This record gives sequence, C-alpha cells and structure tokens, in this order.
Amino acid sequence: MVSCFSMESLAVQACRTELLIKEISESLEVMSNYQLSSSVSLGGVVVVSEISGVPSELLRVDMTISQGGGSTNMKAIFDGTHQWVETRYPSSVDVLKINLSALVNPGRPFDTSYYLMGSGLLNGEDYPASLFTLLSIYDFKAICEKGAFTLFGKLNVEEFTKYAMTTRSKMSVDSRVSQYSEKFGQLVMKFDLESMALREYGLGPLGKPIIFLAQFKNLRVNKKISPDHFFYRVPDNVKVVDITEELVTRLK
Repeated sequence: MVSCFSMESLAVQACRTELLIKEISESLEVMSNYQLSSSVSLGGVVVVSEISGVPSELLRVDMTISQGGGSTNMKAIFDGTHQWVETRYPSSVDVLKINLSALVNPGRPFDTSYYLMGSGLLNGEDYPASLFTLLSIYDFKAICEKGAFTLFGKLNVEEFTKYAMTTRSKMSVDSRVSQYSEKFGQLVMKFDLESMALREYGLGPLGKPIIFLAQFKNLRVNKKISPDHFFYRVPDNVKVVDITEELVTRLK
C-alpha cells in the first residue's frame, strides 16, 4: 500500500499542539521517579537546584543561592511524614520541621505553604505536578524546530481560577487571579522533541518580555534511587524548630 502522507505533511502533523501536549502528559504519567537540575535567575539572585522525587510521595530539593558574591546552601526534603528545611550559613545551621499530616491533603501532598522559591517548581508541587499545572492553565500554540519544540501559551483565566481554588493562601481567589493574570499572562515552554523533557520555561505579562526564566537539564527518569536519599538526618548539635503549629495558625 502506498502511503498518502508526504514527509512534509507528517512533520506538520507531528507538530500539532494537542498531540504534543498529550505526549508530554503521557511521559509524566509513567514516571516512577525522576532526577534533574534547574537554574533560575531573578533580580540578581541565581538559584541552582538538584531536584529528585517520587511523584506525589517524596521530594528533595538541594539549592545553592548565590547573591552579591556570597552563597547559601538550602535543602528541602519531604520524606512522606515531615518536611525538613535545612539552611547552612558560614557559621551556623538552621533546621525547620513541618508535620505534613497537619497541613497537606492527598491532592497536594507538598503544599505546606512553606516552600523554597527559586527551584523552578510551582509552590507546593513537584516536577510532574508543576508541568501538569502549567499545561492546564494556559492555551497553547506550538512551533517545532529540529529536535525541539516550543509551546506559546496565553493564560486561561477560567482554568487558573479553578486551580487557585485548590491552593493554600490567605489571599482571596479573586485577588490571586487578578495578580497572576497581570504578572504572568503569558508562558513560553521549550521541550526536547525526542524525550519530551522540559528545557526551560518563561513567564511574563501578556505581550511583554519574560520576567521569570527557569532552565532544566539532566532529566533522568525511572532510575534507581536509594531510599536513604529522601531520609533526613539532623546534624549533630543542631536544634530542630517545629513550625507546624505556626503554619496552621497562619492559614486559619
């Protein structure tokens, strides 16, 4: 049988927006675990992170924050029971602990309202959840090039409003929708065509330059990760501060 498709028509078909989003979503759904690196630069601050996780169960973010010639090392570990946040200064170490059962629900297992900004992940979400959210709250058009494709998105206010109703905040949903729409009305996402891995994404006001850019590399999925990787051991002679009650009170 002779195919009725030319190579050119196949290439155009392969760049259909809805098919690309479907393939990205399918690649996320089969992740049993993941590891990747991210880099975010904003207002003179550069944050480099090593991120790893088991979707909806475990998450670890090791961050180096560089600013003004100095740097701070932080890590956030969600071990399934607690969130641990360690901050290392030149002469001291601070450790915070949060009881997850007092704050999160199964739909948002990392949403304690105490999240490390600068990783490139959305607040309270791991890597696959962040991508699922971004893909669901913007309306996209795709442009393909050799080995890669870009999704250009305009915020869908109705879908973002539904999403905002599921997240923790003392601000009203209307206020969050208004602020987010004004600040991040457009989204640009660049992906590797073969692996469907996210290379970078940028956010900014609609019709204006991007003001936030997160870049990703070295994505590894479904590789063996030691269980100890998500176990946090408190450094010797460091007092742990449990801030669970403070967060619960703050969100009332």
